[in-house]
Amino acid sequence: MHQEAGWFPIPINQEHRLLSRAVFASHKISVPPSVIIEGFTTGEGTVDVDCLRDALRDLALHHSALRSRILLNPYLSPQEHLRRLSDFARTGIVIPGAYRQQLDEESDAEIKHHDVSGLTGLDRRTAISQICENEAKQLDLSRPPHIRPLLIRFDAHKELLILIINHFISDAWSTQIIQRDLCTLYTGNCLKIHPILSPVEMSYEQFASWQDEALHVGRFDHSIRYWQEYWAKWGSARVMQKELPFAYPPTQPHIPDSVYGSERHNLSAQLSDAIRATARTERITFYSVYLAAFLIVLWRYTHKARLSLWCYFYNRTTPRLRNTVGFLTTRHILGIEVERTTRVAALLRIVHS
Repeated sequence: MHQEAGWFPIPINQEHRLLSRAVFASHKISVPPSVIIEGFTTGEGTVDVDCLRDALRDLALHHSALRSRILLNPYLSPQEHLRRLSDFARTGIVIPGAYRQQLDEESDAEIKHHDVSGLTGLDRRTAISQICENEAKQLDLSRPPHIRPLLIRFDAHKELLILIINHFISDAWSTQIIQRDLCTLYTGNCLKIHPILSPVEMSYEQFASWQDEALHVGRFDHSIRYWQEYWAKWGSARVMQKELPFAYPPTQPHIPDSVYGSERHNLSAQLSDAIRATARTERITFYSVYLAAFLIVLWRYTHKARLSLWCYFYNRTTPRLRNTVGFLTTRHILGIEVERTTRVAALLRIVHS
């Protein structure tokens, strides 16, 4: 465990993602940038660029992940790096330590301006999408800041602020923190008052260092054995892409699930109220309700009595992490047995447990 000269570990789940990307690169497979894009309209009025610039600088000072440099571990030889990458490609098991991070003392994000006032409708949306795609390609984990702010001018009185955030250092929970704190900082700057942010009790590098030490002293041994046994039981029950008639065929057959997409659908007020009522009655979360519904869909297409799939969890296992920005999200395999006679209420309780 090396922390000389300001070097820190990175979380294991983040290292897994970086090694996966390195495996793709070794096969000469192009992977799109992994980013989170958030937009804020100004309504009537324009953004005070100076206040925004100061807010972004203070945001990076408050959340160290935004000014981290993630690089190959300089204490490992090139041969050791290749060996670890080869072992990961063969087994999927991460041996921590291939990457390390350093922190810049401060980080100034360049605000880029784009004018789409001459465009409307689909042309405007296409232009904005292309701008975001081009900017996302410039993100580099070795060169903070990991937020690229864009100001899109609609007309003389309306602008759109877009934040392109590197998904490797920010999960969905972190994005909410970034939005909240940036709004607080910007508003305070505009009003010329000192904004008060929620304290960060455990920074990203502190979490990574704690996790690294806990792994080395065997604190996770019981959990690792549990998930190894769980994987042995449920790994073969995974729903594969070829089992779903509506799924696109993989563009890289030797690396499944390398391409994916998402769809949005707005639920009616009546259906939303019914889902809330069900969650309250069964004393379960919305996540469990939607996950159970998804499993029912998979069962109807596959007719498999045993189903398993990867599920993402925020991994905020202590209140000290509630204001930490970073990629803490982890995933676990969830297995479940479904029969034709299984009632929905029973399935909800099984999923939640």
